[in-house]
Amino acid sequence: MKELFFLLFGLVGLWLGADLGIRGAKNIAAHFRISQTFIGLTILSIGTSIPEIALAVTGGIDRAAGLETSGIVVGNVIGSAANLFTILLGLVGLFGTLQLKRKNFAREAVTLIGALLVLAVMFFDGRLTVFEGYTLIILYTLYLAQLSREENLHEKFTGRKPQLHLGKDLVNLIGGLMLIGFTSELVVQNGIMLAAAWGVTQTFVGIFVVGLGTGLPEVAVSLVALRKRQHDLSLSNLIGSNLCDLLLALGLGTAIAGFSVPRNLLIYDLPALTVITLTVLLLCKYQKTLSKTASIGLISLYVAYLGIRLSLFG
Repeated sequence: MKELFFLLFGLVGLWLGADLGIRGAKNIAAHFRISQTFIGLTILSIGTSIPEIALAVTGGIDRAAGLETSGIVVGNVIGSAANLFTILLGLVGLFGTLQLKRKNFAREAVTLIGALLVLAVMFFDGRLTVFEGYTLIILYTLYLAQLSREENLHEKFTGRKPQLHLGKDLVNLIGGLMLIGFTSELVVQNGIMLAAAWGVTQTFVGIFVVGLGTGLPEVAVSLVALRKRQHDLSLSNLIGSNLCDLLLALGLGTAIAGFSVPRNLLIYDLPALTVITLTVLLLCKYQKTLSKTASIGLISLYVAYLGIRLSLFG
């Protein structure tokens, strides 16, 4: 119970730190007239993935120091992506009818499937090397560069600049980053101890405990949008979050020390994530809204994913 409490406490700290950091960065960027498109593609997209990024970096540092963290880190990245496309998206869909916008659908879908194929190749030998970590980071950088060319990031602004409260915004930004750094270590350390206490693998805790927790910022953003009657849910935002997890977060952690890849991830979890991803992409291609029936179907898909994993691997 102690390990679980500190793990949950750490997850709450990650969410609060991410919220503070995003708020400060948005205000500073808006004052200097950085386009809203750029803010959305970088600060908001990457910001909701800060928990996964922080855990991967912390796990990489701990592994370099001699503590095995591979299961927690790699499991969290795969689990967060799978959870977002199943139970978390399904729960959000139950609270309102979400309109699925298909702007640039082909580009985003092909990029995500390509990222999963790249990971399958890298996972095949049972390890992620430092070189492969840098490769993932470069791929994500190329993705952002392509977006910047296509989305006209350098818009011209008219009117007065948003007021800058530099002291407050810097406190939010720096304080949020410091909180993230502290609580990410709590999550990693207690996730490892929780796996030992429960008699399960680090990968299981990374996917189904930590992965659920770190995926909640995306859900929070969607629920706030529903409360404000902003019913559009951009498919690009969902895919962008998963791309950030799979390429940037995992890449940053891997570039520090490399990770081993549990075989269960290669033979079950990554193929399952691919099936889940294809299901969601097909759903969004042929439906304009995420209905209650489809939402229940996504939640059922998560239950099936968990149940099959437990029956196969315990």
